[in-house]
Amino acid sequence: RFLHPTQANGVFIDLPAHAIPQLRQLGWHFYVFEGETGCRLMCSWDTQASEVDAFIADVGSLLQPASASEKPK
Repeated sequence: RFLHPTQANGVFIDLPAHAIPQLRQLGWHFYVFEGETGCRLMCSWDTQASEVDAFIADVGSLLQPASASEKPK
């Protein structure tokens, strides 16, 4: 969820608490800026669309519910 309108190269989003350390383990760098889950994402002006797509894919994979075969019995 977006926390503020996007007006420049910074985006403020609310991430689930479990996703923050997992994204950092994947090598992504960002600040928790508001509360415990409000994150500030910044891009340089030469950030490639493929880098943004990779971040979105990683976030998406962390937000997917576990499949039936992965659920504990």
